[in-house]
Amino acid sequence: MLAIEPCIMKPDLQSYLNVLGYSSGLVEAKTSSYSKFTRYTLHKGEIKNFRNIMQKNRNTILFSKPYDIETLRFSVLTSEISGITVDDSNIKIFRKAMLNLINYNKKIVEISLKSSSFVISRAISWGYKWSFPLIFSSFAQEFNEIWPLVSKINYLIVHGASQVQAYKWVLNDPFKLFSNE
Repeated sequence: MLAIEPCIMKPDLQSYLNVLGYSSGLVEAKTSSYSKFTRYTLHKGEIKNFRNIMQKNRNTILFSKPYDIETLRFSVLTSEISGITVDDSNIKIFRKAMLNLINYNKKIVEISLKSSSFVISRAISWGYKWSFPLIFSSFAQEFNEIWPLVSKINYLIVHGASQVQAYKWVLNDPFKLFSNE
């Protein structure tokens, strides 16, 4: 089965992904020296200067982690940014108008599995109301932080997702990262 872990923080964790049911994973790094594709999450000061990062490497998939409405709006309207990362620190800025804008621009919304149950449940409800792709990432820095496929699917079902939606979000939606290229 083909499955992608959307975010691991260290390149040496890629060797463990096959054991846990994944075919590959995206490493969080500015350069793609670890694999063909990498990802990079833009934080506060970097979001306005993201074009410098894009010039260095075209195989980097950009995510944004906005902390205010202005940055969220900029991230959604910028075509080079593939996805928006949501966790406990920025869940409060996601209102109905912003979610409609994300849906209209077909941005990917990435949810950290390290987040609270409130964030996971809220994201699942968004998945039923809007049609933007949802992906759930481990953000693993160590081997024991990588979520196995079955555990990730069960975790979403426990938080209110149907089995079909959980499979879609874990197995299908991460491949949409590559269709944005």
